[in-house]
Amino acid sequence: MYGTAGRVGLIILDSDLTIEPDMRRLLPDAVEIHTARVSYPNRVTQENLRLAAERAVAALAQLLPIRPSAIAWACTSGSFIGGKAAHELLLDQLRRAAGGVPVTTASGAVVAACRHLGIQRPAVGTPYSEQVTSELLAFLQEHDIMPVAVERLHANEMDDYALQDVSDVRLAGFLRQLVCAPEADGIVLSCTGLATATLPRALEPELGLPIVSSNLAIAWHCWRLGGISAPPLGGGALIQTLQTGVPT
Repeated sequence: MYGTAGRVGLIILDSDLTIEPDMRRLLPDAVEIHTARVSYPNRVTQENLRLAAERAVAALAQLLPIRPSAIAWACTSGSFIGGKAAHELLLDQLRRAAGGVPVTTASGAVVAACRHLGIQRPAVGTPYSEQVTSELLAFLQEHDIMPVAVERLHANEMDDYALQDVSDVRLAGFLRQLVCAPEADGIVLSCTGLATATLPRALEPELGLPIVSSNLAIAWHCWRLGGISAPPLGGGALIQTLQTGVPT
C-alpha cells in the first residue's frame, strides 16, 4: 500500500498544472499526495477566486475516503482574497467539512511558515495582477507581516496557463531581483502555480535569505499538522526544520 507514512489531500484549481509535480519532488517514500480539483473560470480575479473558495469546501469531501493526515486548500489567492476575516471564515468551513482531519490553506500556511522562521519584513513576489497583489499585501499586514519590497512577475493580468508558464531560470532571476531591499529578512513567493520545490536549496545560500513559497509552505504545514514522521526532501530552510527535528 502507498502512503503508509501519511497521505496529504490537496484541493486545487482545475487549471493548476504545477503543484502536483512540484510537491512530488518533496515526497519521501511512503508519503503520498492526492488531489480534488475545483472548477473555476481560469483567471485570477477577485470574483473568480471567491467562487473557487466556495467550491473548495464542497470538494473537500472527495478527499476524506483516502484517510488523509491533513488537507490543504492549495490556492493562495483563493484563500487570502477578502482578507483575514474571510480567511478565518473559510478555514472554519473547511474544518467543519473535514470532520476532525487537520486543515490548512495556502495563505494560512505561508503566514505560519513566516512566523516559524521569524520572517517579519519579507520581500514579496507574485504573478498576480496589481489588484490581487494588493490583497495579498493587506492579508500579510493583517497578520503583522510587513512587506518591505514587492515585485510582480507579470506586467499584466494573465490567464492561469500563461501565469504558470515560467521557467526555472526566469523564476530564479525573479527571486534575485527581490533581494534589492537590504532590510528584507526573507522572501515570500506567492502562488501554487510557480514551481519552487528545488529553488530554495539552490538559491538560499546565494541570497542569504530564507524562501517561503506557497508550495513549500503547504507541504511544511501539512507535515506538521498531520504528524507525518517521514520528512520531505529538499526545500531549503523551511523544510529543513522538519528534517532536523527542530521544535515547531
